Amino acid sequence: MKKLLFVLSIVFLISGCSQKHMVSSSVEFRSDFASENNRIAAKLYRKVYKRNLESLTYYQYLKYFEKFQAPSADGVFGVMGDAEAHLFKTKKHAFLVALYFKESKTVVCDISSTSILDKVHTFKRGEAVPPLEDLVGQMDF
Repeated sequence: MKKLLFVLSIVFLISGCSQKHMVSSSVEFRSDFASENNRIAAKLYRKVYKRNLESLTYYQYLKYFEKFQAPSADGVFGVMGDAEAHLFKTKKHAFLVALYFKESKTVVCDISSTSILDKVHTFKRGEAVPPLEDLVGQMDF
């Protein structure tokens, strides 16, 4: 009985200390998402796309993000995969990523030129969510 109690307490301790899956509305996700976009944009701009990100696609971005995600941002890629919709735009020096998470009714927008998240909006229950294009159109990109 004591052994069973000891094993169960160890299992409980290990599962309680394991990393939780981030949610789109968490401060940790927002911070890691923005700083990773900034880091990845700089790397892609200098080394891969020869100082012009205009030809970068969302799927190339995702592939690169998954492959070279920093250990400190573990879990960000998984949360990005939970997004119901996305919008991706590029300019020569930066890209913009907007993600809509249906479960939390949250839109997260980031421009890669800074390591600070540019826009977060959580819609109230029953409130209509406009197209991502409309939300992004209000941003300076």
